[in-house]
Amino acid sequence: MALSIPDYKIWVGSVLKYGGMLAVVGLESLDGSIMRLDELKSGNSGFPWYCYATPGVRLGLGLGASVGVSIILVLNTQFYVDLHGLDIGGPGLNIAFEDRFGKIPLSENEYKAFEAMAKGAMNMNQYNGVTNVANAVINGLNYSGSGPLAFMFDVPGAGTGLELSAVYTLEYRLQLKALTQ
Repeated sequence: MALSIPDYKIWVGSVLKYGGMLAVVGLESLDGSIMRLDELKSGNSGFPWYCYATPGVRLGLGLGASVGVSIILVLNTQFYVDLHGLDIGGPGLNIAFEDRFGKIPLSENEYKAFEAMAKGAMNMNQYNGVTNVANAVINGLNYSGSGPLAFMFDVPGAGTGLELSAVYTLEYRLQLKALTQ
């Protein structure tokens, strides 16, 4: 049976992500905004949250630095407090040669989520596009847990840098602050 996530349990945002590697160690961080989908759809712009991440430590092999735009998607939670401190780290392959191609998913969950997101995007219309994508992701993973799931997808070509690195990012935690109106 397919799961269906209501809009009030889907968070979506855009962030500027930046990081770098020097041989076997590096850092990664982000700044942007995130909002619950039901509030975004209603046109209620009074509740976006400023989001950033504690600098995550990259371990692996690589050299260089890059900056780019990413889409963040958090599923299966209604409350912002569940996002605050959420670990968004993991494995990745970062590629940038002037244009930033982005992080290529290396974990099985990230790859399945990316594949499901692409399938969900094919069934989009202006009213339910993000909802279709979110439901395609959660069903593509066969998720039955109760906690939030976070995914970050780099936008290819939306950034710059010179970097090639295969890393695992540790202690990369999402933080939220209310935006003042």
